[in-house]
Amino acid sequence: MKNAWFYVGALFLVALSIGRGGSAEDEVAADNYNEECLHEGCDTEEVRELYSSYEEECIGEGCSKEEIVELGGTPPAALTMLRHFQDLGWTVREHDLQGLDCSFSHTETKCTAFVLWCKEFWLCPEGVHERSWSACGGCLG
Repeated sequence: MKNAWFYVGALFLVALSIGRGGSAEDEVAADNYNEECLHEGCDTEEVRELYSSYEEECIGEGCSKEEIVELGGTPPAALTMLRHFQDLGWTVREHDLQGLDCSFSHTETKCTAFVLWCKEFWLCPEGVHERSWSACGGCLG
C-alpha cells in the first residue's frame, strides 16, 4: 500500500509539473513570441519586452539565428515576430529575417517515468533547426 501512495503522489507531481509548463527549461522558454503572442495573445507591453530582448541581444551585441529562434519560440514564429517589430516601426536587422522560412518536419518523443518529452524539428533554408527537449505530456514507461 505504501508503494501505491508513492506512485499516486509521484503521478500527481508530474501532472502538476506538466500543467505548469513542464521543466525549468520550459519556464525560461515560455517567454517567447510564439507562447506569449501567438498562443495567448500579448499586449503592447509584452511585445515591447520581447523587442527589448531582441534589441539588446541582437542589435546591441550581435546574435545567432538560434537566439532569434529561441526568442520567437519556433522559426516561423520568429519570422512573424520580426515582421511585427517592423510593422511597429522598430529596427530589425535585415539579415535576421533571412533563413526563417521553415517548414515543420517532425517531432521526436521519449518517455521517462511518467513524463513525455518532445523535440520538434524544422526544415530551414540553412539546414535543420531542432528545438530543445520539453515536457509535452504524460506517459507510462
